[in-house]
Formats: sequence, structure tokens, C-alpha cells
Amino acid sequence: MKVLLIDPPCDYWGYAGGDGFCAPPIALATVAAYLEKHRVDVAILDCNVSNIKFSGLKEEIVRRKPDVVGLPSSMMCFIPAAF
Repeated sequence: MKVLLIDPPCDYWGYAGGDGFCAPPIALATVAAYLEKHRVDVAILDCNVSNIKFSGLKEEIVRRKPDVVGLPSSMMCFIPAAF
């Protein structure tokens, strides 16, 4: 199974992206470490480091062909498109 954990672009929510600061995806790294320990093929896509905007995110997911995609749970509050 291939798992892709995504840290979405910070520029969507002004309080984090507006001042140029965006925290690293520590929670996703923790989940990834657990999955790796249990021999799951996992990758983290940090859209901020990779400079991927929402407009290019779908293409990147399709290119990577994951079986499962995960997002940080806090993102559900900020991204209406997640519903």
C-alpha cells in the first residue's frame, strides 16, 4: 500500500501564510514514522517546500498514484473544498 501524507499550501489561510511563516508538518512526520515502522510505503508531500499550490495539487496526487491520501485534521477547518 502506498500512502501519501499532504501538508497543504499555507497561503490558503492568511494567519499562517501571510507573514511568510509556515510550521513544518511534525504531525505528518510522526504518522509517517509509525507507518514506516510497520513497513508501509509512505511519503510526505509538503506543498510549501515543494511550492505546490492548490491548483497543481490534484496533478501531483495523480502523478504519485497513492492508495491512500492523508491530511492533517486541523486542515478540515480551513479548507471548505475538503468536504
